[in-house]
Amino acid sequence: MAMLKQEILREVPLDHLKEGQHGVINQTPSNPLLASLGFREGKHVTIKAKEIFKGPLICSIDDRNVAISRDVAKKVLIETY
Repeated sequence: MAMLKQEILREVPLDHLKEGQHGVINQTPSNPLLASLGFREGKHVTIKAKEIFKGPLICSIDDRNVAISRDVAKKVLIETY
């Protein structure tokens, strides 16, 4: 009998992801600047770098790298698996 592998989804703030981790945006604050950078529900995002001393996160979204502050990243919820 074959076992079914079940994906485990969890929702975390973007700033909780480590470098190289990725997920799908589930919720963003209502912010036109974020939307213009590509941060919209359903988009795939990958953490490329986390700058030291609580600096910005470098994220890959829509085939481009974007820097956002950790304060903003805390408000973006990501589904990971």
